[in-house]
Amino acid sequence: MNDFYPYDKRQVSDLELASLFRRERFATINTMDPAKLRNFRVGRALRAMGIATVVSTVVTGVVVHMYTKKEISTIRKFYHSYDPQLEWNVLLNSGILKTVNKDGSLVDLED
Repeated sequence: MNDFYPYDKRQVSDLELASLFRRERFATINTMDPAKLRNFRVGRALRAMGIATVVSTVVTGVVVHMYTKKEISTIRKFYHSYDPQLEWNVLLNSGILKTVNKDGSLVDLED
């Protein structure tokens, strides 16, 4: 006779039946096959996900900081030595600008 199903020769009340089903459910959980539980480590998985999140956040922050620092230093170095009047004179003398002549006055583009 099975301990979980004593329905053979006697009547079972609703309370006993609920108790039996509850015991059966917990017994199934407690006597689960260890091979199935071998990779069922929720705590370890949650801890690993937390650590991975923190590490990836730190690495991303460091990479963004280093990139931003490099870009800002390059821009500061450029504007520290930038002379707009010298740049304008270089463009005028090179002949690249087609709308102004060598002295900086506008050229009439009408034919």
